[in-house]
Amino acid sequence: MRKVKILGKSWRVVPLRDKSDKAIYYGRTNHLKGKIAINPTTTRQQRLDTMLHETIHVIDGELKIGLTERDVC
Repeated sequence: MRKVKILGKSWRVVPLRDKSDKAIYYGRTNHLKGKIAINPTTTRQQRLDTMLHETIHVIDGELKIGLTERDVC
């Protein structure tokens, strides 16, 4: 498990554990738990891209920007 700071708050970065989720998700953000889950079965480059994507979701949620999923993509 790693930790990252985003906007001054610590977030845990963990592997996506649910096997059914690995088939459909590259990553997921849990704002209540301060956790970003990344699918460990993807390539290193895809994991880095996913981390950036999920970080944008965190920033959007914290600052109440109102981005759509398309905006984040």
